[in-house]
Amino acid sequence: RILAGSTDIGLWVTKQMRRLDDLIYVGQIVELQTIAHGDDWIEIGAGVTLENAYAALAGTYPELTEMWKRFASLPIRNAGTMGGN
Repeated sequence: RILAGSTDIGLWVTKQMRRLDDLIYVGQIVELQTIAHGDDWIEIGAGVTLENAYAALAGTYPELTEMWKRFASLPIRNAGTMGGN
């Protein structure tokens, strides 16, 4: 298993008391945490937090703001990643 934010896997351990096999932690790979903008595109890396991804999208798509207020809690948005969630 590959781990970046641990919003789901952390619950497996703390709530379900599951044992995990070896994990590969990719949460500090800079190349997965990049956000790039072009004239008509936004590239969001798999390791970008949901909160940072939203910030990148909100400027282009303000209609997402209301939905985002209802999506997960702030701690989950700050830990969860685009690739994992």
